[in-house]
Amino acid sequence: MLELGLRVGTTVRVTQRSNAGGRVVARGAERIALDGATANSIMLDLAVANA
Repeated sequence: MLELGLRVGTTVRVTQRSNAGGRVVARGAERIALDGATANSIMLDLAVANA
C-alpha cells in the first residue's frame, strides 16, 4: 500500500464499489483502484464527514 501512497493515518473516501469487491478510493484529487482482495486486506476507521 505504501507504493500507492496509502499510509497509516491517510484519509481516503470510497467513490466506487464493484460487485466483485473492488473499490475506487479518493485521496484528494487522486483516485486509486483496488481489487477485491486488496480492498478486503485494508483496515479502516470511519470518520465523520464535515457537514
